Amino acid sequence: MQSALTGHLVFSTVHTNDAPSAYTRLLDLGVEEFLLNAALVSIVAQRLARKICQHCSVVEPESATLIKKYQLDELAKRFALQQIDLRCGTGCERCANTGYKGRMAVTEYLRCDEHIKSLPKGANFASAAKQYNRQQNRRTLMEDGLYKAMLGLTTIEEVVRVAG
Repeated sequence: MQSALTGHLVFSTVHTNDAPSAYTRLLDLGVEEFLLNAALVSIVAQRLARKICQHCSVVEPESATLIKKYQLDELAKRFALQQIDLRCGTGCERCANTGYKGRMAVTEYLRCDEHIKSLPKGANFASAAKQYNRQQNRRTLMEDGLYKAMLGLTTIEEVVRVAG
């Protein structure tokens, strides 16, 4: 949050399932709506996902099934991906036979612009904010994870574990 009084940038952690829910969670905690509207610039929800080990990475044998199950063709078109490269790690010495090495962020971004600030902050706020984010072609946590899986950076299984 950016403090309206001091002009300093303030980061905070609020435990929610997605970016729009952080707004309503802060209201639940007693922060006045006018203060949120004045102070919030953006909200980022994030999860850490394990990255596939680059040394033992292979093409996912169940690619066709996963593409159909998670409708990845549609998501690839939406985000202008030319190909879907689902991969998995087989396990090697470098990854301690886990198939994963390192971590990466899976994120959801909500810009607190005038449209978001003007939405009623009742029970329908989160769904309206999600719909607006989609119209702005922004990804949900799950979509960002699936996008990164389609790039061959992590697995669908890992995405479902951290963002599902």
